[in-house]
Amino acid sequence: MPDYHPYDFAAALVDAASIKTFLSEALQPGDMRYFSAALTIVGRSTGITELAVKTALPHEQISAALTAPDNLRSATTCAILQAIGLQLHPSSAS
Repeated sequence: MPDYHPYDFAAALVDAASIKTFLSEALQPGDMRYFSAALTIVGRSTGITELAVKTALPHEQISAALTAPDNLRSATTCAILQAIGLQLHPSSAS
């Protein structure tokens, strides 16, 4: 029997383009919990320390936000997105 290993999505997020695509797809269902979970994966791929430096938020705040994605505040979300070079843009629902 083959030895299977769980797939780590964070390992596939190697550049800004892959992160942008991943988060864009996570927004499609319209469930912010789904997006928050995806942002947690992005946080793991980028690194909490790097995000803390780029956002000027305490390491503990970033870590707490990404370990409890249901409690992720919009200000923290925007700071993390800005740190990885992205922004949320409203668009018309299709």
